[in-house]
This record gives sequence, structure tokens and C-alpha cells, in this order.
Amino acid sequence: MPYDILLGRNESDKKEFGNRGIIYIGRGFVKMGQYTSLSNKIFLDVARTHIILVAGKRGSGKSYSLGVIAEELSNLPKEISQNIASVIFDTMGIYWTMKYQNEKDRELLEEWELTPKNLPVRIFVPYGHFDNYAEKGIPVDKQFALDVMEMTAEDWVITFGLSLINPVGVLVETTITKLKEKRKDYFIEDIINEIEKEEKSSRDTINAVRGLFEAASSWGIFAKKGTKPTNVSDLAVGGKTSILDLSVYNSVGAFNVRALVISLVSRKLFEQRMTARKKEEIDAIGKRFEVSGEIAKKEMPLIWLFIDECLTGNTEIITDKAHTPIQEIVNRFENGEKFKVLGFDEEKKEYAHYEVNNVYSKGKRKIMKLITETGREITSTPEHRVLTKQGFASAFSVNEIATPLIQHHSTNKKLIEARILGHLYGDGWITDKQLSIGFSGKGNKEDLEKIRKDLEILGFSSTNIYERKTKSQINHKGKIKNVNGTSQSFTSNRPAYRYFRKKAEFSGEKTLHPTKIPEWLMKSSNLEKTEFLSALMGSDGNILSKAKNAKGDFNAIRFSFNKIENLKKEAFDYANQIKELFKSLGIKVSNISKKEGNLRKDGHKTIKIILTLEKNTENTIRFLEKIGYRYCSKKEFEGLKWLEYLKARLFLKQKRGEIYKKAIELKSKGLGKIKISRELNFPVAQIRDWIYNNTKPGLPKEFPDFEEWISKRIKDNLLFEKVFNVEEAGEEEVYDISVDKVHNFISNGLITHNCHEFLPLNEKTIATDALVQLLREGRQPGISMVLATQQPGKIHRDVMTQSDIVISHRVTSAQDLEALNHIMQSYMLESISQYMNELPSLKGSAIILDDNSERIYPMRIHPRFTWHGGEAPTAIKKEKKL
Repeated sequence: MPYDILLGRNESDKKEFGNRGIIYIGRGFVKMGQYTSLSNKIFLDVARTHIILVAGKRGSGKSYSLGVIAEELSNLPKEISQNIASVIFDTMGIYWTMKYQNEKDRELLEEWELTPKNLPVRIFVPYGHFDNYAEKGIPVDKQFALDVMEMTAEDWVITFGLSLINPVGVLVETTITKLKEKRKDYFIEDIINEIEKEEKSSRDTINAVRGLFEAASSWGIFAKKGTKPTNVSDLAVGGKTSILDLSVYNSVGAFNVRALVISLVSRKLFEQRMTARKKEEIDAIGKRFEVSGEIAKKEMPLIWLFIDECLTGNTEIITDKAHTPIQEIVNRFENGEKFKVLGFDEEKKEYAHYEVNNVYSKGKRKIMKLITETGREITSTPEHRVLTKQGFASAFSVNEIATPLIQHHSTNKKLIEARILGHLYGDGWITDKQLSIGFSGKGNKEDLEKIRKDLEILGFSSTNIYERKTKSQINHKGKIKNVNGTSQSFTSNRPAYRYFRKKAEFSGEKTLHPTKIPEWLMKSSNLEKTEFLSALMGSDGNILSKAKNAKGDFNAIRFSFNKIENLKKEAFDYANQIKELFKSLGIKVSNISKKEGNLRKDGHKTIKIILTLEKNTENTIRFLEKIGYRYCSKKEFEGLKWLEYLKARLFLKQKRGEIYKKAIELKSKGLGKIKISRELNFPVAQIRDWIYNNTKPGLPKEFPDFEEWISKRIKDNLLFEKVFNVEEAGEEEVYDISVDKVHNFISNGLITHNCHEFLPLNEKTIATDALVQLLREGRQPGISMVLATQQPGKIHRDVMTQSDIVISHRVTSAQDLEALNHIMQSYMLESISQYMNELPSLKGSAIILDDNSERIYPMRIHPRFTWHGGEAPTAIKKEKKL
């Protein structure tokens, strides 16, 4: 006869409490030969407080296990359940189904000698969304509204993602401090009125702060005048499960409001339980000589808190091979393919490709679209972390965002070949005499190192890079000019010579011999043409520069090369081939011209052939965006800066053009300048010029020139561009990836972070302090916590160190397995992965680590009493049995 297993209870409590204050959570697995079967019943102590971590990858049963524990707490005998209150922070909107008994799994429950049940569950919904839930038929019980008075100045600053050294953050802090000193109670309307009284701050700062609090007012979570704030103690009712639905805060207005609510509720519950605990101790001292078998009802019950801890499918990630949609990475990774993605090392201030540790599909969620001043768009959940000057912050709360000034260098072999060939046509050489190929640089050794690495990927070895001082004379129109410099170069091996000699179809000094682009390259893919031209421009293209004649203007981009005079026809033929390559990529060449060159020492006169790209903003942006410069970091960096600047100019011009069209339409409907100005929220003076003086929309005169615009946005090799607009973008399947070492990756041109929403490992959210306090100190006053995570390796260290019970469903990431191993390493010699591998592939399969008994148990969580709403949707409807 198998014995029962009781987790989390020491020997002393076993003698004192017997089998009271325990809940049934499942049965252990026992393995006999090749067969695994269910055996011992497994119970969990709930008479004492515990920290329980539930881990597992997507779909493994984390939310299911949370539901089982919450159900069992409500199912305890009344004399015990009346002293325990469960509070579920429902971040996914799935636990309202606990209102309904689990008829769909009745047969499975009967196999476990259990039956479906209705349990005492109450659903709290933020008051601004209560009616909407009721209209959809979702059973809701009470409205929830936070008291603004409970928000400290620091709470607001963190919520808005501000810094206390920023003028906006300073004004928020001073305003809240003043109100707390002057008034016993106030609402957001009062905060806004106080802001308007500010005299020392600029109008822009006042407007920014006002806008933030107006946004906070729209969240539907703070009590307004006439609305009674929720007493947090209403959530903690003995014998009942309170579900606070926070899923609505995936939508616009989020500012990580979920973390804010969790922070305030957790802090308040901690304070109330601390007060209650003191009174309980006093009562216990007074009744120390009384003998009674009855369990007294507590004035405030012990509390069990449940917390179930992203980028959309078409978000583009830069891997070491190509730009790839994150959904494709998730699918291919799950099929065994390995990936490296581009990330940013904050300490070294450099980019590199890092291993993807794990991938996560987080289901359909409401998303937002963030648009920057250059027109760049990113769609993500509002709480997803992006890089700002102050560090990583929730996407919705930022007013600037980091854009990496770096170009992707593909490791696709065909593209590498085209790129190397472009350099050979420029600063490289091929010589039949020595049977070798060589590469020279522009003074930056790292540029040549990139070429050496590319050759290595193709399987070719190279010499070291040599540097030498050079002296030369240039004879131009009879004038001698001495040129001193430094050259760097290296050569590759003979197999490389044979390979590229055949590809290039030229050899010898290019100035003295005809050069033409091979037919295969002219007919190659656009990506190959791009790589060829980018390396060619890195060698012989000019750096984009500011024009002297007008603010914001720039000089045309040119490409030039030299040939001896008697190769004039061949030179123009070659130039026209290059023009044709540009044209095939949508880039216009305005003209091809010839200039007098130099007199060589061998007596040959040279000519310079110049290709000039059509000089307009759109054509220049197309060149910089599609082609740019390769193997010359100086040109590449300048090109990227100019690209962002020109895109910002074009984006603003287009937006002003759209407003202009609306203004003309409104004028045709009889509206005057004042009404149009109010309607479009645009300056009256500009509207007047457009509709009365017939001026055309363009850039405002105060738009900064290149140096000014860049100087305010560049830090290291990052561009911090301003956020232009944030808007709702419906619902999409949401994905995330876990990246080794740096824990961030480049998505849609932005640096985003993969981390937990409430308790990240290396970051801080508004919920962090409150939850860490509960982890460290909450057990003493009577607060237990059950936390679920897909990434135990990325969650706050205190979760791992304070958890006395860990329920782990299947995890596969090396980092996650290592984190779980770390918990038990002091008393277990076996590996977690060994236990994981031996688990049957059955719903609810898990292993439990019990710190009290220093044991690990393979088990299966028992079926739910109530309807489980956390399953992934299916395209096929299940057939009912008759």
C-alpha cells in the first residue's frame, strides 16, 4: 500500500497538525522497468506560509497547476478555509472560468476519484472596463479602483518610465510632494490642476507632465471623484478566491499598469497582514493557558498570492544569416535549428551575434504600434522592454528609443562572395603574376579584419594584416603634390585566387586594363548586387557630406575610378554597367562625367570617371537604406547617421503635408483658421499661411541642421530617436526569445530586452520592490506566494533563493535547467534534466523539489475541479460523447 507524500511540512508540524491544513495536488510517478505508473498521493502543507515557484515552457501546464492549488485552498474544510484567502493576479484573463465546474473532464476526474465542483470565486475588474466585461457575458462581481493617494512620487516616476534628473520627472516629483503636504486626499484631476499652477518649468515640460497624468486618468484604474476606491482588504476574504483581472492592460494606456497594480496591492496586503499579525501574537499570549480543539477565525486571513508571469510574429530579427521574422525563428528553433541574433553589449558598447537560448509563443495579445520621428515602426506588447538613455523601459512609457547605427553583414556565402568581389573591384587586387589576391584598407584595421573573417567563412586562409608608411607624388596638370600616408593590406591563399579570378574575370592593375562586371553578376539576385555595390562604394564612393549653401542640404553621392586615356570607351562601358546595377535596385544615377586625371610615372595620362547619384532626399535614402557602404566603417557610420537624419526630415515633411491637405479640406467646408487650428491641433499662424497665403507645406525653419540634430541624439554608437506616436494595433500572436549573455536583441531596427514583466533578473520594474519584500519578509506575517514563469533562469534571484517548493513542468533551456539545478545542488546529486527526460508526456507531468524534505518527486498534477481557461486554442472542435 503506497504511503502519502506530504510536502512543505516539518516533523514537528506533522505531529501537531496531523493531516489538517493540507491540500491534495496530485500523485507521484513510479517507474518499473520501462513502465511508469501513478502511485503515491502527494499533499502540500498550507497551514504554514510558503513560496512556490511553478516553472515550465509554453503549454506545459503552469497556469493549470496554479489553478489546482487555488481550487484546493477554497476546497478546504470551512474551519481552515475561513483563515485562508487566495488572490490571483490574472495577467492573461483566463481565471474567470473558475466560476464554472469542469464538466468537460468529468470522466478524467472520476478516474482520480474526484468530481467537478463550483467553488467560491469572485472576479474583480478595473472599474473602467466593468460594463464591457458584463456585455461580453463574462461573469464579473466587483469593480476595482486604486486610490491615487497611495501612489508615491517615486511610483509615478517609475510608472511613466522617467528619470528624476529629467525636467519632466522633476516636475512629477515636486507636484506629488506638494499635494501630499497640502491635502489629505486628492485625485488625478487635482494633480493636473496643481501642474497648471507651476511657474518655474517650461510650457513644454508642463504639457508633457499634464499629458502623462491625462493618460493615467484614461487607464480606468484610479478612482475618480465620486468613485469609491477599493479597499484592498476586500480582496482578502477567507474561504474565497479573488481574481483581479489585469489582462486589459495589454492595451494602449498600459505604462506597465499591471506591475503598478501588483505593486500597490502587494504592499497594502503586506502592511495589513503585519498589523494583523501583531494582534494575533497579542491574543495568543493572552490565551496561552486556554485549551481548545477549535480553530479560531482570524480577523484577517492568511493570504496566498498567485502571479502568472513581447514581440509580434512579423517583428524582424537580425540573425547572423539574414533578417528573419521572429515567428519563423520560433518555429525553426522548436524544430531543432540553432540561431545567433544581433545584440548589444551595454558594457563594451558593441554589437555581436549571440546564441538564442529559448523561444516563447505567448498567445494572442493586444499590441501597440510605436512610431519614431524617422517613421520607423515597431509592434509589441506595451510592457516589452526597449533601450532608452536611462536604460531599458516598457515600450509604451518611453519618449525616446535606441536605434543601433550598424549595418547587418550577412554570413550567407553567396552574399559574402559578392561583397568580397566588390572590394576587389575597388581597393583590392588580383595578380596572375604572383597568383594571389590582396585587400587594402582606409586606415582602419578592423575593416580588413571583416574581410579576413568573410574569407574564412568561405574556407580561405589569409596572411596577417601588414601596415607600412607610404610616400607618393601626384602630377596633376603639371603641379606636383607629395602624399604621405599609411597603408594596410593582406593577401589570401592560392585557392582564393583561383576562385575569385574566375569570378571576377580581370587581373592586373585596374587603371591600365579594361574592367567589366561579369554577366553572372549582372543577372544575379538583388541581394548579391547590393553586397557588390556596397563594398565597391566602401572603396571608391565618397562620404555623404553637408552642403555649404543651405541649412540641411547635402552634397550628391558620387562614385569614381581612374583609367588611362586610351581606355575611355571601356571606362564608360564599365560605368554604365554600374549605373545599370544601381537602376535595378531603384537608385537613379543623374549623370556620368569625365575629368582630367593625373600624369603617371610611366608616362600614361589618366582620366577620372564620375557617377553622380540623383540628388534628392528619396533617392539618397534609397541608396543609404538599400546599399550604403561595406568594409569601411567610417563611411558606413556617416552614411547611417545621414540616413536617419534624412528620414526624419522626410517623415516630418510628409506628416505636415497630410495636415496641409486636411486644412484645405476643412477650409472648403467653410471653417476658418481658428477652428481648423483647434481641429487639427496645429499652430494658427501656419494654418493661416496655408489657407490664405497659399504657401506650400515644407519643413519648419527651425528644423535643425545635420550636426545639431545628430549631436542631440547620438551616444556611443546608438541613436536615441524621439517617439512620434503610439497607437493601438489590434491583437496578434506574441513571441519572445531568450538571448545569451546580453539578454537583448535587435528587432525592427530597435534594441529590445527579453525579461520578466514583474521580477526580471537584471532589471527593475515598479513591482520589483514590493514583490521582493514579500519574498523576503512576507512569510512571517502570513503571506504565501505562488509564481509561474517560463524562464526560471531569467527571473529575479530572490524567487529562486526564497522558494521552498518548486513545481517544474518540462523546461529545455540550458540556463533554465541550470537555475533549477542551483536550487537543489546542496542536497541532490542527480541532474534536473535526468528527471525531466524520464517524465511521461502526459498533461500535468512535473517534478517537485521540496526544500523541507530535501527530496525531488516526479508527479502528475490532478485534474481541475473548475473549467480551465488557459489552454491554447484549437482549430478542431472536440466531439462530445453520447
